[in-house]
Amino acid sequence: MKILIPAIKNSLFDSIPEIRASAAKALGKLSKGLGLVNSIELIEWLNQNLVKKDLAASERSGAA
Repeated sequence: MKILIPAIKNSLFDSIPEIRASAAKALGKLSKGLGLVNSIELIEWLNQNLVKKDLAASERSGAA
């Protein structure tokens, strides 16, 4: 888990849309498998990135 999460987080902010889409799917499946209780940290991280004003459009779409 500790190895996967940082790699997926980095991929969500990649400049290539296909990589962002694949990372989003992987994160969704991982969160579904872990359950809501174990995914709270990831959800909070995504929410924090969505509201940041200094993110590029591609980074914001990755967090979305």
